Amino acid sequence: MTKDPKYESPPCQGSVLILDHFEFNICDRTWNRARLDLLETLLYQERSRMVIVSTIDPSYFLGEEASKILSDGRDVDESARLFDRWMRALGKFTRVTLGHSGRDEFFGEVGQTAERGSRYAQFAAWVCHECGSTSLLRKLGIAILHEFGANPPATRGQLTEIVLDRANAYYRVLWSGLTASERLVLYQLALDGWANPKNASAIQQLERKQLVCKAPMYRVINDSFCRFVLSAEHSGEILDWEQHEQESTWHAFRFVLIAVLIGGGVWLLYTQAQLLQIGTGTITAIATLLTAIAGLSTRFKRPSLEAQAGASSQGGE
Repeated sequence: MTKDPKYESPPCQGSVLILDHFEFNICDRTWNRARLDLLETLLYQERSRMVIVSTIDPSYFLGEEASKILSDGRDVDESARLFDRWMRALGKFTRVTLGHSGRDEFFGEVGQTAERGSRYAQFAAWVCHECGSTSLLRKLGIAILHEFGANPPATRGQLTEIVLDRANAYYRVLWSGLTASERLVLYQLALDGWANPKNASAIQQLERKQLVCKAPMYRVINDSFCRFVLSAEHSGEILDWEQHEQESTWHAFRFVLIAVLIGGGVWLLYTQAQLLQIGTGTITAIATLLTAIAGLSTRFKRPSLEAQAGASSQGGE
């Protein structure tokens, strides 16, 4: 791969050098190596004063996806070394969130539409819900208010379809800049309105990106993005998540069950004097139970393996 000349050290003619679109192609490890080399050169050799402009938090994204986007996996320690270099470089910067552009204009248009009557007020409320969260959606909302001002959509579902159609490319860009943990949180919220509290860092990142909000429980920003998250094109990722969740749940359940059985057996052996005479038999029974429980894991996995084998044979035919 030829190194992009844009990632060569640029001349810093002003007092501050701005690195815009810093997240571009951030899933490519070759680009990330060049990006890191450039950043270190500007920081440590040229002592440049810089501003990094990015739509994602590089520290979080690189930390979540380090094993995939920093190295090729041949050297198990390489990702850790590169991530450490990244954190040292990014630690020189202070994170600042830009203001919400276009809010006043958007809500002014919404208010003017609502003043035209009850029918228009309902339309304005739908647009406010669908398009009020991000700058690009607010621009889209203003355009929709103008275009359909004379003949608003009859239902909220129709408006959702309009927004989804026009914001589809934008949603794809948003999705491509999310980590696997962030995508899983969005899927859980879109599906049943619940997200695993263990993914607190991912939820925090999504709040910063204004893709989820708390009102009072966490929810996805709007109905159209919910539909995008649950669309068929993400079915492969969703199946992987569901399988992982099922396996994690079973492993946790098995651990708890084994611990309870062992604890119960020990309690019986040491508190019931009459059972001391048959202690060997009790231990044997517990061991038998543990063996049976361990065997359940294989039984749980067997249907999915058989399904995969059937799919493979059908593909071969």
